[in-house]
Amino acid sequence: MLMGNHMIPVINSREQFELWDKEAPYALHVDTGMERLGVTIDEIEKWMGEDLRPELLITHFARADEPGHDFSKQQLQRFHSVADKLNVAVSISNSAGIVLHEIDEDVARAGIALYGASPSTKVADALRPVTRLEGEVLQVRHAGANVPVGYGGTFTTSGDGLWLATIGVGYADGLPRLLSNAGRVWINGHFYPVVGRVGMDLVHVGLSEGAAQPGVQVGDYAEFIGAHIAVDEVAR
Repeated sequence: MLMGNHMIPVINSREQFELWDKEAPYALHVDTGMERLGVTIDEIEKWMGEDLRPELLITHFARADEPGHDFSKQQLQRFHSVADKLNVAVSISNSAGIVLHEIDEDVARAGIALYGASPSTKVADALRPVTRLEGEVLQVRHAGANVPVGYGGTFTTSGDGLWLATIGVGYADGLPRLLSNAGRVWINGHFYPVVGRVGMDLVHVGLSEGAAQPGVQVGDYAEFIGAHIAVDEVAR
């Protein structure tokens, strides 16, 4: 299936290597310090006498978001101890590596940067956000004084009552439940707090206290992630 679709697998173990057709192209992943996927340096050294001909040799930084860290330098040294002997194309950088390091490589592998999210607090404004999560306001209602809101009653209105917007977004859409009583949304030029627990497909937003009608109505859209609320903020 891979070859039929012009795809090249990344080999992560000796077992995978033995299963693959050595005449077909493949990439080889070397673990230089993540302790996650990949073949160890010692294993690669043992293979050197065999017919080892990857088209691409890759590794993955563990601390690329910490510029100048010695561990990244150690990973590069370990990687090149193998790569220089094989004389193949190499791929090293993840998003933080691309933004914070100058690496001599043939292929870089962006991850979170593809969404416009910063891979490090040191370059918070380096990328333009391109991810957006919005939800439609399904209902606007006034809750009376000292009324519990949502599952578990984790939020209670004040003595003046509170206008609430119910929005059609929830954790089933990827909205973290950690935003319960902690997140915020952007509607019609203003920020409003998330009140109560984030439900599966609905969430409450507190609009304004008292009896005055708020400037939000059914059919408006609330931004949870976008131009005004960065994905980094939501991830925290």
